[in-house]
Amino acid sequence: MRSIRGYLLLSLALGALLPSLAAADDSMMPATGTDSFRCGSHLVENGMSLAQVQEYCGTPTQQTSDRWFYDRGPDKFRIIIHVQPDNTVGMIEEEQPQQ
Repeated sequence: MRSIRGYLLLSLALGALLPSLAAADDSMMPATGTDSFRCGSHLVENGMSLAQVQEYCGTPTQQTSDRWFYDRGPDKFRIIIHVQPDNTVGMIEEEQPQQ
């Protein structure tokens, strides 16, 4: 597992990079990393099995081989789960809703 310091450094680096990428393409909405999110009363965290995520959150709205997407409704952040090779949750991103 990564340390909190490692996540903080990654967040700072991404925070500096994403605004410049978004400026290049106005349609791109920057995503921010997080360690967890809630599905109802359940907490989904890094390292959790995808089977447990599906039990808590249901079927993803969209799915690729390395990412699961959960659209949580209008004006709410979309969740992007990066799937690890061992079928566990890797990095979790929150993508801002499009206006």
